[in-house]
Amino acid sequence: MIRMSRSAWNNVIVFGVLALFLLFYIAPNQMAKFRDQQAQTLVPSNATIVQIRFPRIVLERHGPNWRLHPAPTAAVDIPALLQAWQLQPLRPEPVLADAIFATVCQVELLYSGEPQWQQWQLVTDQSQWYLQQQQRIFKIHPTEAVALCPQPLRR
Repeated sequence: MIRMSRSAWNNVIVFGVLALFLLFYIAPNQMAKFRDQQAQTLVPSNATIVQIRFPRIVLERHGPNWRLHPAPTAAVDIPALLQAWQLQPLRPEPVLADAIFATVCQVELLYSGEPQWQQWQLVTDQSQWYLQQQQRIFKIHPTEAVALCPQPLRR
């Protein structure tokens, strides 16, 4: 046993309690904040896309493969399209109340195990692109807009 004075033992106890407080209270709160700050994606990580409806074409899963119905006149990179939807980060963007948007593409997603379609609109205000779901608006880059809704799949 280590020989220490009473005040030294008091210091050990005080620092031990502070360390436990740090371990059980502050660290989990900081980890929760860190998780919340990580980018939220358009498709939840536990969801699997079963079908995507574009204005003129439907992309649906048939076993491990994907099919476009009806077949588009131009080539569409299906794996890149699916990856764009699965990994699209959502960055909430405050928008002015008087902003006027033009809808470029309306897309509906169906996830496995979900009864409701998720409706998304790709919109622009002539200077910036956005993804909109009801009243929620997320800023996206123009290259992300092209990846999410390629020209052959638009109206």
